[in-house]
Amino acid sequence: ELNPLMHKSRLAMLRSRYDQATKHLKVYLDSFRDDEVLLHRREAFVEILYFYGLCLKKIGKEKEAYLVWQRGLSFPDEPGNHKWKEMIRTKY
Repeated sequence: ELNPLMHKSRLAMLRSRYDQATKHLKVYLDSFRDDEVLLHRREAFVEILYFYGLCLKKIGKEKEAYLVWQRGLSFPDEPGNHKWKEMIRTKY
């Protein structure tokens, strides 16, 4: 089931409202701050970091996008992360 913040962020991205999408994604990502171990175990989490970085880049925050993508590349090569890590590499 899609988290409500993820749903809002995807709708904002579809409407090219990347600033709104960035805010929703940041709140969602911040909810994992206290449990980094859980974060690294979550399959396909790199997908979220990919879209967060993409939205940051779209609103002109390229340095922040690069840091987010760098973080995404640090995740294990789980099947759900592999595709998104490749996507990040194409955006560098």
